[in-house]
Amino acid sequence: MLEGFVLLFFVIFSPLILGVIFLLFRLSSRFGYSITTIRIPLLVIAVATIYAICFFTNKSDISSPTMPIWLCVIVLIATITSWIIDSRYLHRLVKKRVVTVKKINSTREVVKILARIILVAVIAPLATLILGILWLVVTNPIFDNLNHDKFTTLDTQMHGVYNNLKTASNGVDNWNYKTVCSPNASGWMPDGTYNCIVSISTQKTVTSVEEINSLQAKYYPIVDKNQTLKQKTELDPEMPSDFGKNFVVSSTEKHYAETSSKIECRYLFEVNQSSKNRDKNYDSYGTILIDSIGDVVISIRCDDTARQPWYELVQNTSMLIPE
Repeated sequence: MLEGFVLLFFVIFSPLILGVIFLLFRLSSRFGYSITTIRIPLLVIAVATIYAICFFTNKSDISSPTMPIWLCVIVLIATITSWIIDSRYLHRLVKKRVVTVKKINSTREVVKILARIILVAVIAPLATLILGILWLVVTNPIFDNLNHDKFTTLDTQMHGVYNNLKTASNGVDNWNYKTVCSPNASGWMPDGTYNCIVSISTQKTVTSVEEINSLQAKYYPIVDKNQTLKQKTELDPEMPSDFGKNFVVSSTEKHYAETSSKIECRYLFEVNQSSKNRDKNYDSYGTILIDSIGDVVISIRCDDTARQPWYELVQNTSMLIPE
């Protein structure tokens, strides 16, 4: 996102910036300045100003991503060409003594010194910014490839976990696998990064605590003993620690890191009210499951910040459980 704003800034204002530098060079030159030496720079600034205003008033130009860039390139080439032609023209005038190097009066000497100071003040940060942009242009593809490989590795490794769970299910439980990304935001504005996740999950209706414990005993060891996942925490039942003891709203979780990509993952076993009772404010932990029916969700979710949406792009992944 930041790179996009920087590019837009340069597309709009680089001809104007170049025109100002053109004028400052003339004001600080050995000629001093006169209408002969600064008329072309002033004309360039006027054209660049009109060009910049057009971007804010003509929406059709901005709607096409390539159009503004090409217009910017054309105006920049025209500015540089006019600079070269005008410089050669002044050089010929000096040879013909139409323009002569004279002793500059005190007022023009001050203008000359100020122009040089401003020129340095403009060029120094501009050069730094250009070097920064060149650095991004050169390094972004490298870092993008590394980041892409990281999430490709995660996808490949977690497919192995998914296949093991499906095999253990033997068709009894429907395990789902999903890879998606959603844009991250700073406040209301996207920050140019993405939250990319791999999610493995299954959902099931249960009628007893024994059924909950049977599911936990069946699937948790497959996740916990998988060489793809490195353990980071102990199995943690949510307080008041009723999970597996009473038939109530409860959950347990454990955190891992995928060994190759180092991306963190979470195993979560949730016991919730059935869908028909979920909107009756009986969802707090420890609440008895109404009608002796509960909905179980078992999920393994791995997520990290990505430079690009390497998986399917969606608006939100915060509550994603694949269907």
